[in-house]
Amino acid sequence: NKWKIQFYNHTNTLKLHIGCGENIIPWWLNTDIKCRKNVVYLDAGKRFPFRDCTFDYIFSEHVFEHLDFEAERNMLNESFRVLKNEGILRLSTPNLDFLKNLYEDPENDNNKKYIEWAWKRFIPKIYTSFSKRTSLNVFVINNFFRDWGHQIIHNYSSLNEMLLDAGFKKTKRVEMWESISQELKNLERHSSCIGESFNRMESMIVEAIKI
Repeated sequence: NKWKIQFYNHTNTLKLHIGCGENIIPWWLNTDIKCRKNVVYLDAGKRFPFRDCTFDYIFSEHVFEHLDFEAERNMLNESFRVLKNEGILRLSTPNLDFLKNLYEDPENDNNKKYIEWAWKRFIPKIYTSFSKRTSLNVFVINNFFRDWGHQIIHNYSSLNEMLLDAGFKKTKRVEMWESISQELKNLERHSSCIGESFNRMESMIVEAIKI
């Protein structure tokens, strides 16, 4: 296949990037719901147009939360199918525990900074007319659930359950830009939208191995 030849790198690995957005990664097959130059069309909610056991690695950043439950199941099932044995899926998605922490501890310094930033940036009309400031976290949390087309916000427990149900036997939480594999390090770019510190607060990164 022509795309196989194009996306093999010096390590002879095949790597699939689901929902790349503007993060076009060299030597990856970058896919998105909108096809354009250097980006191949892929709907994560439908059967992937690849054979079983094709890819060594799959990466997706801040896409999973935009899918409904059936589309999420499809994405994980299809990722498992097209990964080779010992292949790794790396998912970055918002963490429900982060929102829980905003709700329970709004006076924490980092939480206060995030709440004020999110309030001013994403709820400006209310910000200019709302005089009270004691429940900003509630408005920020509600906006986080509704805005940007978010469908489901997971914590590690619920995401791990879905990964295991898809067939993965081993999962692990990892830090941003770190990985159990050299090929999966330094991939995240959501920081360019919201800054590194807030991205670390928001995001949960999980790697799942097909065994």
